[in-house]
Amino acid sequence: MLEDEFCDILRKASRGTGLDAQTLAARSGLSAHDIAHWSKGEGAPPEHAARALAKLLGLDPGKLAD
Repeated sequence: MLEDEFCDILRKASRGTGLDAQTLAARSGLSAHDIAHWSKGEGAPPEHAARALAKLLGLDPGKLAD
């Protein structure tokens, strides 16, 4: 069974909300560089960053952080 990785969820939610890495960075205080890497599947964010992104993307922070 296939499951979405963090990068898949981030890309889909970003597309769905119309929020790019620059906007997410400005609104979350996170690095646009880091967000771009995470969206490419290059590593995963620490829990606090995943929770911050989830709030902006309309996702459940606990589930995304897990």
